[in-house]
Amino acid sequence: MLEPIKTDKLYKIIMERISALIDEHKLEPGNKLPSERELASALSVSRASVRQAIAALSVKGLLVIRQGDGTYVSDLGDEKSHMLELLGNYLAKRQVVPDDILESRILVECEAARLCTNRATAEQLLKIKEIHLLKLEEDSGETGENTQLNQQLHYAIAEGAQNQVLLMFMEVLWNTMNNNMWPLLKRESIIKYEQKRSHDLQHEAIVNAICARDEDGAYEAMYKHLTSIRDDMIKVMESTIDFSIETVQ
Repeated sequence: MLEPIKTDKLYKIIMERISALIDEHKLEPGNKLPSERELASALSVSRASVRQAIAALSVKGLLVIRQGDGTYVSDLGDEKSHMLELLGNYLAKRQVVPDDILESRILVECEAARLCTNRATAEQLLKIKEIHLLKLEEDSGETGENTQLNQQLHYAIAEGAQNQVLLMFMEVLWNTMNNNMWPLLKRESIIKYEQKRSHDLQHEAIVNAICARDEDGAYEAMYKHLTSIRDDMIKVMESTIDFSIETVQ
């Protein structure tokens, strides 16, 4: 029997529809997508679901969001990006331990933040600031953190680094995280250790350093942010293990 589509899965269905249009060459590299309003009307869904799908496809590298202009199909659909997509899908199917993910993120994202301070255009800096402010406004709910906007912020910083290979590695990392145990551990660490305010302040430090063109400050702020997440996740895993042992005893 058919079951109603759950609201939290709507954006994934929208992603599949848009991806299919790209795969079937009905949307070509460089083509501009209809507006959020037009897509929402055509698909009979909310604009919020469309926005969430577009953000996720942007992180995957299939779409490019140009502030004040619109959303376009990425022109990176070549063999190299396809190979990285295969690698990302391969890793996503395996339970990569969070510490491995964090080590990789530190290697990639700290350098991305440093490069962004010198290479980001004025438009890219404005986009980074706008996403950060929007995230502060929209953070709500039990976890107190808007996951999609958090992802967009980190990706916008990587875009500002102006390095396509680094950007594709970011795509692989986030694809691995979103299909792993990461979301659950991140959510638990934020709830248990009430890290929403701390993360907001860390993001603010990163954004301020980047906009001030402070290389060392941006690198150090990103490093502090990622190591803080790592430490909290370790605590969550250790407490879970301790609880399991106590339960057995």
